[in-house]
Amino acid sequence: MFSSLFVFRGRASPMLEFAVSVAAAVLVVALWELAARAGIIAPQFLPSPSRVVIALWTMLTEQN
Repeated sequence: MFSSLFVFRGRASPMLEFAVSVAAAVLVVALWELAARAGIIAPQFLPSPSRVVIALWTMLTEQN
């Protein structure tokens, strides 16, 4: 019944491939953020993406 859903039908359009790639990257970053905020990932080993972006912005804008 559902086996026809997974039949190879040829190459996907470049736009679809791009959309799937972007969606996968966004999903990985979102799961990383959720895991970091939930305390599943220790921030000493892998800080949340938002903290990484804040630290990057601080390093780029502060003049030492």
